[in-house]
Amino acid sequence: MVAQVFTDQELEALRQFPEIGREELFRFFTLRPDDEVARWPTTMVWRLSDR
Repeated sequence: MVAQVFTDQELEALRQFPEIGREELFRFFTLRPDDEVARWPTTMVWRLSDR
C-alpha cells in the first residue's frame, strides 16, 4: 500500500530547489577539530558505559 506524502503542489515546490554539489555536501557534513572536541566527552561516556 502506497500513501501519498506530499501534494502535487508541494512536490513541484521541492523540485525547484537547486542541486547541491559534492563540495557543498563535504563542507556541510565534515567535522572540524572543534566539532570533534565537542563530541569527545559524549563518546567517552558511551564507550565507558559499554564495558
